[in-house]
Amino acid sequence: MIPFRFGIPNHRLFAAFYQPHQSQTPCQAVLLCNPFGQESVRVHRFYKVLADHLSRAGMAVMRFDYFGTGDSDGDDLDGHLDVWRSDIVLAHEELQRRSACANISWIGARLGGSLAMQAATQTQLERLILWEPILDGTHYLTKLAQDHVASITRVGQSKIKVADKQPRGEALGFGMSERLIAQIAQIRPDLLLQPTHAKSTVVLSPDSRSTKEHVGSVMHRTLAVPFDWTSEEALNTSLVPTAALKAITSLFEGGSA
Repeated sequence: MIPFRFGIPNHRLFAAFYQPHQSQTPCQAVLLCNPFGQESVRVHRFYKVLADHLSRAGMAVMRFDYFGTGDSDGDDLDGHLDVWRSDIVLAHEELQRRSACANISWIGARLGGSLAMQAATQTQLERLILWEPILDGTHYLTKLAQDHVASITRVGQSKIKVADKQPRGEALGFGMSERLIAQIAQIRPDLLLQPTHAKSTVVLSPDSRSTKEHVGSVMHRTLAVPFDWTSEEALNTSLVPTAALKAITSLFEGGSA
């Protein structure tokens, strides 16, 4: 793994590049797109293990932090969907340069999957894997607001009831600007219908009923075991969901999804 920063002054992004374990030039490269907030914390170890698995299979892999998140430039309130989509394209170009590979796939979890689907129209991709993408922005914001209230109530900071249908400047410790909230609210299920040349696959949990309704004819796989994006156990555990790891890595076996 090679940590580095890329981008332009005042917009430098942190990334980690995984070289393929074989010595030959990689035939495939994979870009990992983060979800938002606490879900990004929860998926961090999974992405590290996934990147290592894929690099052992001979692929070049890169994970990175969007502007205003993680170790990249910017503060919480600086980030929004427009800049994060541009960051994905910028990261794609950086991965292409470092790997010298034209065959690039993207993997995006939750909001990262939604962003990847939106940004996919701006470049040429081999494959697009969306893990539990956000397809109903309004519902997602409501869930964030509920989880935030439940969290601060649980630690005794508040006795307030869940009334807000949107976060108010913060969700589980991560700042959210009004611009970001408004942009997320515009995400709709027809996101999956927009044209793209990439082979798209949606990876679902067995309890993802609402998401399944929106997938339609898009190729999808359902995990045998659900991955809980919101529990405290999911946040604190060092375990990686094996079912998700196997499902996603298997999509690259044999060169087809």
